[in-house]
Amino acid sequence: MTGPVLHVLIAPDCYGDSLTAVQAADAIATGWGSSRPDDVLISAPQSDGGPGFVGVLASRVGGLRTATVRGPLADDVTAEWVFDDASATAYVECAQACGLALLGGPPTVDTAIQAHSWSATRSMRAPSASSSASAAARVPTGAARWSTRSAVCPPPGPGS
Repeated sequence: MTGPVLHVLIAPDCYGDSLTAVQAADAIATGWGSSRPDDVLISAPQSDGGPGFVGVLASRVGGLRTATVRGPLADDVTAEWVFDDASATAYVECAQACGLALLGGPPTVDTAIQAHSWSATRSMRAPSASSSASAAARVPTGAARWSTRSAVCPPPGPGS
């Protein structure tokens, strides 16, 4: 290798439907490392909160779990979620429970009328039902801070 050792931050988002952010970061690191094996690589996959959000968090904090929930058109779907033991916080990716990809094709007038997001709230209840008893005591089962794409369930505060 020529030149100084570089410190390289690898922080991609997903590559559409071809690679998740974690897969993209791994591929970039593999390619870079094969050309410059002495460089220091820091992998930090990114997510905008949409599809891939849970995978990125799981790559950083671990605790990837699954729950079966009702999809946007009433079919059961498997949704992944993350529980971070250190902060006692459950992370839910709403797109896995009620996202457009679960409609079985492009949105139509019928699917717009029939679809629901009830499963997103069910996903937030799933961590309590699926966790150990000690973890379940720290995860709220109803209220959550919402964004348009994902939900973060903070640990209950005083009086919760």
